[in-house]
Amino acid sequence: YIKHNGVESEDDYKFVGNVENCTYNASKVVITASSYSQVLPISEDELQKALYTYGPIAVTIAMTQEFLAYESGVLIPTDCQDKEAFESVLLVGYGIEDEIPYWLIKFSLGTEFGDQGYIKLARNHSNMCHIASYAYYPVI
Repeated sequence: YIKHNGVESEDDYKFVGNVENCTYNASKVVITASSYSQVLPISEDELQKALYTYGPIAVTIAMTQEFLAYESGVLIPTDCQDKEAFESVLLVGYGIEDEIPYWLIKFSLGTEFGDQGYIKLARNHSNMCHIASYAYYPVI
């Protein structure tokens, strides 16, 4: 879709929290992508390098109820490796809080979800919730 149509800015195409008709306006496109690339090999180290080099990365993660209850801190899910409920999200950063490395993930569920729309997910935990398994970035 992005390759053929481009992307509007968040100011021009706001998240409204429910399903509505597409309001795409080609005259407001701010960027297009010529293709995309998967982060390989599949590892959190490679994912961190790609995030640093290319910027935000689209990832798909295994979800648990713990994600829905998240409000703050670093989430270390107890059981997400074998889940079949997956969510596509945007990996936007990484850091360390209270000596726990984490990924900063933006969800598309609005600012009422998590911590203003974000979750800090434990990093360097053997591909926690499959975060590195389905990671892609646009080639601009």
